[in-house]
Amino acid sequence: MARHTTPHGELILTVMGGLHEFERKLIRQRCDEGIKRVEAMGTLFGRKSVLDAGQRRAAIVRAASLACQNAVKAQKLVPLQKSSEESRWRSILEDPDER
Repeated sequence: MARHTTPHGELILTVMGGLHEFERKLIRQRCDEGIKRVEAMGTLFGRKSVLDAGQRRAAIVRAASLACQNAVKAQKLVPLQKSSEESRWRSILEDPDER
């Protein structure tokens, strides 16, 4: 094992660091290629929505009516026990016909 305080040790650490960076870039490149390949096949990424299309539409309608009243609070939008506040806002902001 070379000490990092000697010129030889510094060289070894520099080479090892360069190899590590090279390997990480190769891994990233392969991952990006794989992601593009599955996206081209039409695969959707991410978690499945807790809300179905009807529930998302209901959330949008409810949000619009509450927005008119200046009383928008995500907890009031869709009273579903299984969905979080983030899920409710996500369902409001995304296109209901997208999924």
